[in-house]
Amino acid sequence: MGFLSFGGRGLHVTQGRGVPKIRYLASRPCPGAAVSAPPSRLSSPGGVDSPVGIGSIELSQASPSRKAAHFMSWTLKVISNGAEVASHRLDPDATLTLGRGTTRDIVINDRSVSREHCKVSVTPQGVLLEDLGAANGLTVHGQRLPRVVLGDGDACQLGMVTVVARKTASNHTGMIPLVGLMESLSGDESSSGGAQEGFPSLSSSSGGGSAGRPQSLAGLDATAISTTKSEFATLEKERLATLVATGKSLGQSTDLDELLPRIMDHLFEILPVRRAVIALVGEDGKVEAKAVRPEADTAELSSVASLSIIEQVVESGEGSIIQDAALDQKLRGSQSIVISNIRAAICVPIVANNRSLGAVYCDYPGRARLYTESDLDFLTAFASIAGVSVQNARMMQRLRNDEKLQRDLEIAAEIQQGLLPNTAFSFPGLEIDWAYWPSLHVGGDFYDVTELPDGRIAFTLGDVSGKSIPAALYMARTLSFLRATVTRENSPGEVLQRTNRLLDRPSERVIFATTFLMFVDPKTGDVEWCNAGHNPALVRRPGYDEPLMLEALAPPLGMFPDQEFPTRHLKLEPDTIVTLYTDGLPEARDVEGRPFSLDRVSKIVDEHGTSPIAEGTRALLTALETHIVKSPYLRDDVAILNIRYLSVDPSGPE
Repeated sequence: MGFLSFGGRGLHVTQGRGVPKIRYLASRPCPGAAVSAPPSRLSSPGGVDSPVGIGSIELSQASPSRKAAHFMSWTLKVISNGAEVASHRLDPDATLTLGRGTTRDIVINDRSVSREHCKVSVTPQGVLLEDLGAANGLTVHGQRLPRVVLGDGDACQLGMVTVVARKTASNHTGMIPLVGLMESLSGDESSSGGAQEGFPSLSSSSGGGSAGRPQSLAGLDATAISTTKSEFATLEKERLATLVATGKSLGQSTDLDELLPRIMDHLFEILPVRRAVIALVGEDGKVEAKAVRPEADTAELSSVASLSIIEQVVESGEGSIIQDAALDQKLRGSQSIVISNIRAAICVPIVANNRSLGAVYCDYPGRARLYTESDLDFLTAFASIAGVSVQNARMMQRLRNDEKLQRDLEIAAEIQQGLLPNTAFSFPGLEIDWAYWPSLHVGGDFYDVTELPDGRIAFTLGDVSGKSIPAALYMARTLSFLRATVTRENSPGEVLQRTNRLLDRPSERVIFATTFLMFVDPKTGDVEWCNAGHNPALVRRPGYDEPLMLEALAPPLGMFPDQEFPTRHLKLEPDTIVTLYTDGLPEARDVEGRPFSLDRVSKIVDEHGTSPIAEGTRALLTALETHIVKSPYLRDDVAILNIRYLSVDPSGPE
């Protein structure tokens, strides 16, 4: 996640599985850092190149060969239907699990992928995939393998999904030089300024220390840091220990509401602070104070944050020290600064993956010239570690929200499917078949078949603009109004006109429903129909080369409340087929962007004109599925109603 320099040496901060990791680099220079102290040694039971573990935090000295590994990284790309749908950066020190389950490290939402499909790790040879007993396993060149090592550009099939390994150069995101910390390492005490009058020295081990704050690195389990140079001042050693302890502490929380107070607790331990704000950038891009201490100053500190310092730091991505706000030309005009008697203040950005997530702001009313460059460097390092945890907490919250949304969508899909007919229709003189294929869990297409009091059969098929939940809700309204009016009005035009008026409600959103409605008398073949902005119905008549197209006669429902909807008449001959469909059928695009087309729909209907009506419906769906294989284009909802008019003996029983 970043690089923290300590005078030619440094801490390399990376993100492990849910927690930040800190790796000590014994001889890596940081750009802009003056090397004024000789390299230190980091001792551990395993030798020079062994990591020293503190819970989930790792502190180690990197050899030249291991340092080179930090310059390269691996990315696992997920390909579905010929298009890249996700990309995952792989931590060289982590072993991840991949699968459909939402608790996996790498989640692939595809039914052909098992909930726990495989392990993913980085080896010197490449990206290692290990099958965890998945139904579709790991397949390379048609051969199923228990373990696969992917080199740069190599691919592996996981059911209907392909993963491709890519090797890329590291961009060193979040590199933070800690030049100020060298002041103590080089023996220059003049600018460290950590213990001024009224404040105990941060390096003091007596009095007022928090029980949760480490007093020296020697007190940490499994960690032994020996220094052979007197330039390592106690303050800097303790600050290094504090960073390690902070990473361990913050990494234990994945709930943002729990994490922010914990960050605030550490903040008040490490710097002379009387008031503090943790502000985060919201989804709308606005900076908002999420934690304020003391809480009694919430209104005042929130005003300071919104009017001046924090927004500047978030925008620039650089920390700032205010030695005396009363003398700062940029801040003297801020009324909130004057009223709050702010003199000394310090503010640094919270950064993760090269993106500002927010800022940490601290001040001390009434005191000037309190904070030093060393304090700024230290607080920047602290905020960088906090940024990893904030990002993790937000990701976990999104996962929890996604899981809840997934459950809600599944329930909504069950409710919607309960609104639509789900049985075979059987009426003397008619052969009927239907199909419904939503593009998401829920959709806006609808269909219905209703027997009217006079013995005629009403066929309804429509499509609501938009997708997902809004379209499904509008569909439910439209279908309920149609069902309420279809048995009360005399013609399709009157039904649609009454429904259109019921749908008329002022809204800022443009949403409407294209609808085709027809009444068929199975005894005589007489048809009344009306098309409100919908695709033309196809009427295949025996003895005709071209189908009859029943085009739109009026705009869709829900657009103009006073719109009139005319009714037209048609006489069906025996063995005539009427095909109603939504635009998701002819407009579905293949991998090259070519539509399925209305001509192809008509051709398939004609080819199966003498077959059972259900075979014609299946032929349309099979051809559509083949057409969209590997297509990167989003498919729309599809609904089909196929009706064949049969010859009825008028003298026979009804």
